[in-house]
Amino acid sequence: MVLASEILRSGGWEDNSDDRNRTIDNMELASIVYIDEVLPRMDNWPIFVRDTSDPSASVGIENVFDVVLTYSDGKQYRFIGTLDGLTHNEAKDRYTLEDNKTASRLDDGWKASFQLSHQVSGYLACAATVYGFDIFHSRILGLKVKPGNRGEDIWTIYPSRNTEDFERWAFWFRYTADTYEFYKDHYEYAPRFTHSCNRYFRPCSLVPFCGDTFEGRLEQWDQMVPARMSPSEVMAAED
Repeated sequence: MVLASEILRSGGWEDNSDDRNRTIDNMELASIVYIDEVLPRMDNWPIFVRDTSDPSASVGIENVFDVVLTYSDGKQYRFIGTLDGLTHNEAKDRYTLEDNKTASRLDDGWKASFQLSHQVSGYLACAATVYGFDIFHSRILGLKVKPGNRGEDIWTIYPSRNTEDFERWAFWFRYTADTYEFYKDHYEYAPRFTHSCNRYFRPCSLVPFCGDTFEGRLEQWDQMVPARMSPSEVMAAED
């Protein structure tokens, strides 16, 4: 708990007055709930170690993947990300991909969102390239921020995938990448999917941009600065 608190307090996070849930204090309380729930059961989910006799061998914690998808027509797209962890489910004797999530509420809708989630499918597919063997099972640990202390602050679900699910993910990935390539230099002509304007129960930060006039968007675009790269992007760029 001390380590979790030190990480939170030294991470550079600043509370936002518009977000009463995702504050340092609430995240610290949530981390205590997480530790109390997960730590006693960790012996049943040992972390993957490639070679226990080799101190330099890779372990299943925060593994970055950098995968190139090659399609039957020769088209290639690069997919990068970070795998939270890989553990071994002792009870069922199978490797399981770990993923930690936070949410403002954990309900049946939250659980159902992972049944067909492309993120779960894609990460499982790419995990096979990182670890060298097929992985079809995952464990999603959802943590509520801010905790309500009513027995619903952490939920665990176990989505699984099969080869058909991986194919469906690859079709979606190709469609998404092709769409980006087609419109990236003339975004004004891209289709507008407004169902995403309030996804995750809050307005998208780009609503003022999209709602502006053509001339206004050009002016806003010129004022934008490049976003900071994620840790996965930094490591992929270094390679």
